[in-house]
Amino acid sequence: MNNGFDGGSRSKTLVTAEAVARRLGVTVDTVYRLAHGRRLAFVRVASCMRFAPEHVEAFIAKHLVEPK
Repeated sequence: MNNGFDGGSRSKTLVTAEAVARRLGVTVDTVYRLAHGRRLAFVRVASCMRFAPEHVEAFIAKHLVEPK
């Protein structure tokens, strides 16, 4: 199954907060907190939040801590 993060043909598919939480290894509440704080980009679809995989990957890259 394509979860939007594996670069398959459907990689432009928006994903749920649950999928983002699994990718980041955090809780769904943390994903919503990041989104509400405008630290993680999201798309509002009616009353739902959806996330573009490329925005999640950009978030990861932005918060990467390099070794010394």
